[in-house]
Amino acid sequence: MPRNLLLVLSATFIFTLVFSTASFAQLPAFPGAEGFGANTSGARGGTVYHVTNLNDSGAGSFRDAVSVSGRTVVFDVGGIITITSPIVPVGGESTVFQNIPGEIFPLPRFWFRSNAHPTLIQIQRNAFMLNWRRVQNNEYPHYENVEKEFWDEIEIYKAFIQDSVGAKLDVVNRCELTYINVIARNEFFSSRAEIKNVLPSIEGLCNLQNEARDLVGLNVSAIYKINDHLLIDVTTKLGRRTDTKEEIAILEIKAHGAPGDLSLGGARNWYKAAHETIYETFLTITNERVQKEIWKPL
Repeated sequence: MPRNLLLVLSATFIFTLVFSTASFAQLPAFPGAEGFGANTSGARGGTVYHVTNLNDSGAGSFRDAVSVSGRTVVFDVGGIITITSPIVPVGGESTVFQNIPGEIFPLPRFWFRSNAHPTLIQIQRNAFMLNWRRVQNNEYPHYENVEKEFWDEIEIYKAFIQDSVGAKLDVVNRCELTYINVIARNEFFSSRAEIKNVLPSIEGLCNLQNEARDLVGLNVSAIYKINDHLLIDVTTKLGRRTDTKEEIAILEIKAHGAPGDLSLGGARNWYKAAHETIYETFLTITNERVQKEIWKPL
């Protein structure tokens, strides 16, 4: 079999890096502050600016809020801000809070996306995530391309953390690599029970279907320990596309664990091992004929 496979229909990788924030400054931003940014200067000094809309620019926008350094930025709204150009905060420190009822304080995560770019970045207080997404008719990516972009973005984020709050990503507590494969109906999978032709490991459950029992749903998960630093979760489920309502099967293989030396260098080695394990798992649980005829060799 070829070393890499590309699904004709839909496949994506999601990278997740969870890190410690122990090296941040020691004075909390506010009493009880935890996680990313907990020890920045917080709301001490400066002026307060309220973000009151989701506009790309103008009064009340996030772009306008960070156009002046030293502000405490309070979000009075929640949602997605669609930007036409990068938002670059003016030098100095700005502290971002939110004031939305029912939400965690301070704001737990940011999402960054571009209509012209196929990756989505999510940043939490102690995590950095990157996943590939379909934009118009862009081609599904090789793993190596997504991996390179992940590490390129990590370097940009490292520089931002250093310049903004004088901190670093010093300890990697957890890594995840998730492979998601959306399988549309095809010559091997024309009914729900026929998903066993693609994924032979669930044949027993599919064979329970008879005249008295109709298979209407499937959600099967298993966890495998590879070593002390790497576990693999395998999930198969039936569902529908949100856009076309077409019936599909979803295969998700997630590797998770912590690198041996808890460093970014160790994380690189961990992701290499995780990718190899996901690849081997994929070959093991999928039908060899389907691999040759439905999935394209690279």
